[in-house]
Amino acid sequence: MLTRRDFLKAAAASAVALPSARPPAVCAQAASTARVPRAVTGLGLCPRYEYAAVRRVLGRMFDELGDVRSLVKGKHVTVKVNLVNTSAEDVAGVPLWLTVTVHPVVAQALGGLLVEYGARAVVFLRSVAVCLA
Repeated sequence: MLTRRDFLKAAAASAVALPSARPPAVCAQAASTARVPRAVTGLGLCPRYEYAAVRRVLGRMFDELGDVRSLVKGKHVTVKVNLVNTSAEDVAGVPLWLTVTVHPVVAQALGGLLVEYGARAVVFLRSVAVCLA
């Protein structure tokens, strides 16, 4: 089974190898014009789902990722979240609905930050089943 840590290690290794596959002139041009984010992913810890704390941690994570404000300013932003799960299975003794869904406070804090950053509209979507005939 592939763990998240193993996946991230493999992704980082392949990201390092990819630029060397390009011709040197393309690499030099890309290096001079590309803005590299400060972090490729973010992790934050909140001991409880309190709105102010979650919003503060999300804001710090966005700051670590780079220029999120200019990315969303004046745009309609769509966020895909897992909000609903009716499974009764457990994962390591924790009900599945607590492990795979986004807590409403996290969604609320994210939406508030995106609006504060200048998003014209923020829409939250959940996955839907599609039947192809």
